Amino acid sequence: MKLNIVDIVTSGMRAVNKTLRNMSQIVLTEMPELRNVNVVNIRAMATENTFTSVMILQQKEKDAVVKGGLIVYISKFNIKNLFGALELDEFSGQAELEDMCGEFCNVIAGCFKTELVNLGYEDVQLSLPENFYGVINQDYGIEATAKHTLNFSNAGRSLLTIDVFMEKSSTV
Repeated sequence: MKLNIVDIVTSGMRAVNKTLRNMSQIVLTEMPELRNVNVVNIRAMATENTFTSVMILQQKEKDAVVKGGLIVYISKFNIKNLFGALELDEFSGQAELEDMCGEFCNVIAGCFKTELVNLGYEDVQLSLPENFYGVINQDYGIEATAKHTLNFSNAGRSLLTIDVFMEKSSTV
């Protein structure tokens, strides 16, 4: 079965919802805001106060390769909204916050892969999350045919943003 952007977006949304429920005890009461973005090259871009995690997926389809993935952005200012149940205080160390965000994104990656397998994409390979904290402007050399940005919030409080993308098929 050939991968498509709708299944990537749906799997990404479900993965984030499951991770929020299991790790942060947050049950979303509203759907994430979805924006279709016109882009050519996939680039992870963040400011100094942002945790970023990049997960690239790949599917071989006959003589072509399809790539896609998720980029998760967690603003330092939203960490309290996201992990408030853990009773973080202003004295929590930077390394501890980065570890929590990294573990959170690892769980998203696992749930994302499971969602894709449940849809029949057993052959999709997913990279380990590549995590960054701070300023990033990294090009992944992926020419996208579709990119969507999903903003997750709950009770009016912003939680995280994910970019979901898929590239043009390329010949193997």
